[in-house]
Amino acid sequence: MGVYNEGFGTFYERLVRKEYLKSLNINFDSVLEVKCGFGVDSLIFKDKQLYLVENRSEYLQECKRLLAKRSMNNKRSLIKSDFLKLPFQPNSFDLVWSSSLIDEVPNPKAYILEMKRVSKKYTLLFASNDIHPTHVYSKFKKASLPWIDIRTLPRIFESCGLRIIDKGNIDSPPWPSGLNIPAKLKDKNKGADSRDLDASGVLRTLVSIEREIPNFVKTIMGHQVFVLAEKR
Repeated sequence: MGVYNEGFGTFYERLVRKEYLKSLNINFDSVLEVKCGFGVDSLIFKDKQLYLVENRSEYLQECKRLLAKRSMNNKRSLIKSDFLKLPFQPNSFDLVWSSSLIDEVPNPKAYILEMKRVSKKYTLLFASNDIHPTHVYSKFKKASLPWIDIRTLPRIFESCGLRIIDKGNIDSPPWPSGLNIPAKLKDKNKGADSRDLDASGVLRTLVSIEREIPNFVKTIMGHQVFVLAEKR
């Protein structure tokens, strides 16, 4: 299965994003993750009513395997669906979120509106920060794709009638983008939870250091931009 995996960068991104998810200061009982990939991030929501949506069968198979490994296969529903036509009624979930939904789509607003439709309270989105130097370079030949940064993403949310609660940049590892690890190790750990990838605690130490980085630095050097918003 062809799966994007940068190696150390992917591991760190997974960990720092989950640290943010654990820190959410909002009340919610039901969660929908759209474009869930392997469903690794949502493992932290094990005590919630959980639904995971993907449009790729191979990812859903890997997700099912991972949940069975954690004895969580009966605690959440895996659904194959078009992301623009989610099979849920309006106001179905307290929190609707995604970590990569609008990185490569021509109309980000349409996806956010669909997430808003099925959300009862909150919508959370992470996206690649396209003013990061590496992303500017890598997407130079894809000018038709949306350019999402900490200025443009909040404006899209507001244009969808959502009230922003939190926003910012995360994922600022102290190494060059693209630093890789052996292919066999990447394949073995592509769906592993971050707690399995950081037995030494080194990455968690780096996450703690990142919290002290000034926001104006992370605006450029943070690989991801995020926005948390609620329905008005």
